[in-house]
Order: sequence, then structure tokens, then C-alpha cells
Amino acid sequence: MTLSLPRVVLLLLASSALCSSALVKKGSSSWISDKALQEATLGRTSKSIPHYKVNLDLAPEDRWLEIASLPAYAGAASKIISYFKSAVPKKLLPLISKIGKDVEPYFGPELGGEMNGLASAFKIDVGYIVAVNLVMQLESIGINCSSWNNTGPTIPDDPGCMDVDPKQDWCYCHKKENHGKMFSMKSLKEAYGLEDDGPGMCTSVVVENEDGTIYHGRNLDWNIPASLREMIADVDYQRNNKTVFTGTTVVGFVGVFNGMKSGVFSASIDARGKGGKILTNFLQALLHKSKTPSQHLRAVLSDPGSDSYENAVSMLASGHLIDENYYIVGGTTSGEGCVVSRGRNKAVDIWRMNTTNPTTGWWRLETNYDHWNPTPKADDRRTPGNANVLKMGKGGIGEDGSGLFKMVITQWPTFNHHTDYTGIYSADKGLYRSYSWTD
Repeated sequence: MTLSLPRVVLLLLASSALCSSALVKKGSSSWISDKALQEATLGRTSKSIPHYKVNLDLAPEDRWLEIASLPAYAGAASKIISYFKSAVPKKLLPLISKIGKDVEPYFGPELGGEMNGLASAFKIDVGYIVAVNLVMQLESIGINCSSWNNTGPTIPDDPGCMDVDPKQDWCYCHKKENHGKMFSMKSLKEAYGLEDDGPGMCTSVVVENEDGTIYHGRNLDWNIPASLREMIADVDYQRNNKTVFTGTTVVGFVGVFNGMKSGVFSASIDARGKGGKILTNFLQALLHKSKTPSQHLRAVLSDPGSDSYENAVSMLASGHLIDENYYIVGGTTSGEGCVVSRGRNKAVDIWRMNTTNPTTGWWRLETNYDHWNPTPKADDRRTPGNANVLKMGKGGIGEDGSGLFKMVITQWPTFNHHTDYTGIYSADKGLYRSYSWTD
């Protein structure tokens, strides 16, 4: 996401960078400790997002026609094309064109059919719809030192960086100018991501209150442009006029970023390892019928077999994926919360709540790094996030999750300048609250 600050704020920040020794030395501290950025971010406002119904009994090509024809999406085509041009590396265009010409063999008749239907409704080439549905994977292909390192500082041999980038190609910036002092408006914008998209970041947390009820909070830090943020929606996916599950998506995107099967489980997705090394395997993965993490989550939510928390965890832990990710899962009874760390073919770890540990076993918080390894110094949202959960305590969560929202999810830096969407859920309570953020 590009942070849109008032011009006067930018000028004040630039002035401070030139005149204040605190900001001149910013290379020695993380973005997390930057007060100006924090204040600007916390000044953003939330708004509720629309809620629709999709009839899964209809032919896939017809399921989104009613929603896509709403006045709110009259400009969808131009927004999608603009995002396509800004987010997809040019070297991937031939691949996108190939997939778009015959989409169903890659995504199957159901999701492929929905993409064709959306393309027809928006009067847009299906290749653009394919690009939107693969954009999380395509963006990870284009990652490099300059696009990741707007967080600073990066240091050589940082254990957190070595975990996700062993060769230190992007997590540690070798060039001095990428992690040194800042003396200009240009470098300030680059450091704060004011012109270029920064890293995709997320935080998800499952917590248990004093009576054993599970609550689930998440921030989606996808860097979605403001124009596409207007297309975020909650959707009830229905069969026989009954809701099978509720999921959050961008209209035009057939997967879900998070979802809930009421009375059974909730789940959200965080990126892992910046999506892994997928350039050379990308097309092969599609040919092998691998799903994106968001498509896999939707498939599990809609599957009759995910009729219990444990079944859902097992299903999320298996199946072929195009790229790595974390599934954060909350159930309906005490102890039902975990983080599933996914490789492409199976889970590499399932980190469960531990009800025998009353101090820290009642929650699990995940950002974008394996819990058994340290986080990079440039992006430690884990430590303050866990501290805020502990400060909130079981008694502070609130019956409607309002305490989790106020004391953890919207606290800096769990909530940050990349946060596009926030949700609070409880499968036990049937609670599903969603917000997008405006600048």
C-alpha cells in the first residue's frame, strides 16, 4: 500500500530528516520506533465494508454477475488494469497471457469459470483477472532489497533474515545507501514507502478468554491501492439458501484472505518466507493443479469434510500450494487455536495453543516469520504484539472482541502503514467484523 500523507506532513517529515539528529540517525533504528510515521498511521480511519451473498448453486460463470453489476463496481475494469500494470513484473506477462487464454485447466472448472464470468461482467480480458488472482504470488517474484527494505535497519547475518533469505540477497541490503543515513525527500519517501509499495506484511492472532471462548483477530497488510481497497467485501457463500461459510475477498478475486465456518472454525492467511522461491516453479505448480493459499482456504471452508476444528486443521495442513504461507486457525472450544506453517506440499509445523501454560499458552500470534526463529531486526512486530496480548489479558478480550481490537490489533506496529484490512472473528459466537482503512 502507498501511504498517502497530507503534503504538509511530508514537508514536516522531510524537514525533520534534514534538521533533526534523531531522524538523521534513523539508519540505526527500525521503522517501528519512528514516532512521525506512527502518529501519521494511527490517524487513519476505518470503515465497514459491504456484505454480499454468492449462490454456489449457480453455474460458476454466473455467481458474481449480480455483484459485479452494482454501481460500486462500475470502474472496476480500470482499477484492475491499473493495479495489473503496477504490480506484475513485465517478465511474467507471457505467462499471464498463456493462462488467461485457457484458464480452466489451471484453476479448475469452478474457480476458472468464476474468473471467466468476472471478466465478462467487467468487460475485461480474463488475463487481468488471472493477474489479480495471482498477484500475491507475482509480487513475491519481484521482491528485492530495495522493495523489501523500506523498514531498516538491516544488518549482516541477522538470524531473522538468514531464516527467510539465507543468501542475504534482499533481507540484508549490501549497498551502503540502502541502509545508511537519509538526507533528502527522495530517500525519505523510499524509506517510508511513500511512493513505492513496501513488503506485504500481516499479523494474525488467536486468543482464548477466561471461559474458554476463542477469538481471532487479523490485520491484512497487502499494500492494496486505495482504489482496490474500495472493492474489499465480505461474502456469504451459500448453498440451498444457507450460508456454508463467510469469507473476505476483493471483488474480482475468487479466493479468500480469511474466512469462518460459523460454529466450527475461523482461519486467516499470513505470508511466509515472502512466498518462497517460486519463479522457476510457478508454471509447473499450476500445471500440477496447485492452489494459491487463498484458493485452498476457500476450498477447505466450503468442503463438507471441514466439519470440525481438527478436520479443518488437517485439511489446511495438506494439499499442494503454489507458495508457502501460514494458516492461523481458531476453533470453538478451549485450546482450539494454532498456526499452521505451510511448505508447498505439506505443513512443516503446527504450533498449537497450550492450555497447560496459563501464562503464554492461551494465545498464538503470527506475523510473517517462523515462530521457532527470531524475526529480522528490521521488522519485529512479533515482540510488541505479544506484549500487547499479555497486557490485555484473558479478561480484556471482550464479549464482542472489542478489547482484542483496541488493545492488540489496532496498536502500533501490529497496525501499521501497510494495513489495509482488519477483522475480528469468533466461530463460537458467530462473530465476523470487518473494516478497511482509509488514509
